[in-house]
Amino acid sequence: MFDSMSQYASKHGYHWHIIGDSGIEPLCEQKYQIFFFRKHCMVASWMHRETNVGDKVFVFDSDVVPYRTNVPLHNWSYL
Repeated sequence: MFDSMSQYASKHGYHWHIIGDSGIEPLCEQKYQIFFFRKHCMVASWMHRETNVGDKVFVFDSDVVPYRTNVPLHNWSYL
């Protein structure tokens, strides 16, 4: 299911990480019953643990498929 995103990330030298329900932070689960908000809480928690100052993080839902695989994400990071 995530093969195309994984290949896209690999092609452009991006770190690829899947954050799913199996790793829900207890705080996020207790605080947010609506998945949309819980998802953002989970990403923020992961970013706090795993990223460095200046890192850019792009969040994609499972229904996103790379269309222009030759175009890197950093083309849109200045918007």
